[in-house]
Amino acid sequence: MNATDILKYGQATALQAIDGFPETAWETPGACGVWSVKDIIAHLASYEEVLVDVLSGFVGRHPTPSLDKFTEMGGQFNDTEVERRKRRTMREVLDEFNDAHAQVMSLAERIRPEVFRQVGTLPWYGMDYSLDDVLVYGWTDGYGMVVNASNRQKIVAWIGGHQPGLSVQTQDTTLESCMIAVQGPLAVELCRGLTPEDVTGLSYYFARRTTYNSRNCVVSRTGYTGEDGFEFIVSAEQGRQLWEELLGRGAKPCGLGARDTLRLEAAMPLYGHELNEETDPFQAGLSW
Repeated sequence: MNATDILKYGQATALQAIDGFPETAWETPGACGVWSVKDIIAHLASYEEVLVDVLSGFVGRHPTPSLDKFTEMGGQFNDTEVERRKRRTMREVLDEFNDAHAQVMSLAERIRPEVFRQVGTLPWYGMDYSLDDVLVYGWTDGYGMVVNASNRQKIVAWIGGHQPGLSVQTQDTTLESCMIAVQGPLAVELCRGLTPEDVTGLSYYFARRTTYNSRNCVVSRTGYTGEDGFEFIVSAEQGRQLWEELLGRGAKPCGLGARDTLRLEAAMPLYGHELNEETDPFQAGLSW
């Protein structure tokens, strides 16, 4: 997949998301935070216009008013551009988004592919645009990330490389923790009562902080097998204790090979197979 494909699929994904959405609800706040559907499209339209200016620089076109405004306003650009379109109808905003995207695609066809592949031409496209498939959990005091073990050092290095200049602290707790996944049709009953809070009501792809035997742990419901189940992240010292308790409840040990057969049956792409640094999420069927 080349950069033109990514630009095309990005716009198509946005249009697909609002396809069939009742027009009477387009301007109702709450679709994303306080924003309405129209506000979201206004946001996308403003950045399509910035991208028009960015790509114009590669073909010698000037001036670049949207890019200049984005550079000058910084963090205020987004809200200002959305507010500027409040008096326009949804159809007008949608037309503006589509028109700007058409300009982007026209400019993209005039830029050499080797230029597109350079890191920085497009913020999301370059040699490191598909490093891993990760899970990110949002907590009140920060974020938690689960990466594939084989990619840990690569992802830690990538995060560290983007940290300078930011007021943020990161910590790799891999070696101090242990993750055990319990998957299968009996997973709910096997895990019931392991924590003080009832985690069996967790929604799919959600997580919760709780405790296991009086020590902090995280329980998630993001199993990558096509089956129901939970993942427990406990301290390394408690890993064996949890393992033996699960076996005592009737759980059967299995390795990643068994997991792999299940996720294949469920058509779930996995990094290192359907995903890698040359195969992006769109190609692997992971657009949203």
